[in-house]
Amino acid sequence: MVYWGLILFFALFIWVERYSFVIDSIQKKSANGRKVYCIIVAIALILLSFLRSDAVGKDTQMYHILFEYAKESPSFYELMHSWKSGGTEIGYLAMEYIISRFAGFQFHLLLVAIITIVPTMVLIYKYSDNCFFSLFLFVAFGYYGFFMNGIRQSIAMGICFLAYICAREKKPRLFLLLIALAVLFHKSAIVFFPVYWLSKIKINKYIPYIFCGTVGVAFCLRKALFVFLNMFSRQVYSSTSDAGGVRMYLFMLFTIILLWVYRKSFLKDDSDGNNLSLLYMTAIAGIMWPVVSANSAVFRLYYYYHAFFILSVPGLISRIEKKWTKIAIGMFFVVVGCYYLQAYVVHSDLNYAPYYFFWSSSA
Repeated sequence: MVYWGLILFFALFIWVERYSFVIDSIQKKSANGRKVYCIIVAIALILLSFLRSDAVGKDTQMYHILFEYAKESPSFYELMHSWKSGGTEIGYLAMEYIISRFAGFQFHLLLVAIITIVPTMVLIYKYSDNCFFSLFLFVAFGYYGFFMNGIRQSIAMGICFLAYICAREKKPRLFLLLIALAVLFHKSAIVFFPVYWLSKIKINKYIPYIFCGTVGVAFCLRKALFVFLNMFSRQVYSSTSDAGGVRMYLFMLFTIILLWVYRKSFLKDDSDGNNLSLLYMTAIAGIMWPVVSANSAVFRLYYYYHAFFILSVPGLISRIEKKWTKIAIGMFFVVVGCYYLQAYVVHSDLNYAPYYFFWSSSA
């Protein structure tokens, strides 16, 4: 129930974003309700993430064991060359080792929560047309749950979110620096490298044919491409039971089709290339799916691109002019989101639910 409770929490504070004069009357000065809303939600998400027990998130207990091992290691050199931490990226090992010198695992989870949630909220604050709907998608489609499971990659994704902001603000050096930093935590982050240049690709009539042809090639060569992409994955991870299934892929294709059909409205007044990049990123996720779904070892690679649909979907809906079309498409994503949350998050074998606090027993 904790995830449904989060969505209710987001909804209860909508008035903060929409009616900032309430905050004005309290503070007696100009206040940004949108900013206040994001801060409130960020605090709630961070608290829920770091107060969890080892039972929440299938990999959390493993990370706890590795943290205790780092705490017992006499030197960072020995930690790096230990078989227990073999293959773990040096950035995460360094973070783990430094924190273990003066604090425990729960403090480590607090820092991880800050590093992952704060960039997510900054991204939503800056680029979402509907903060509540972006947060709904973030929770319903399992990304918040994933942030409490795949700790190393979630850190890398948080850094990539900041890199995306740098891409939009035309800061190439900082973008490259952040990508390099993300790779130090999870080498899969290298797949985010092309994002800086996506907005430079102009829309033309050949794009749909290129997309369909690329998807076809991805299906035909998915085994060979899997061997290549597997170089960016340290070990085999299990995904949810139907996460690589036809239904989810059809939903993704439907989203891509909607973005293309309404592309003129979606790309209107897109001076910084944000929406154009989001359109291409959603398409890239659709191209990657046939490859990553062939084996769960690289399943998480497409997360770097698909996660941005928390921005593209609210942006699309807000730009549709016809009222009933807007409502129908919005309700479609709400229904699919609720179904996904119930079927693949709450009942996932990745232990996202039930939720336990670290001071309570998971028995």
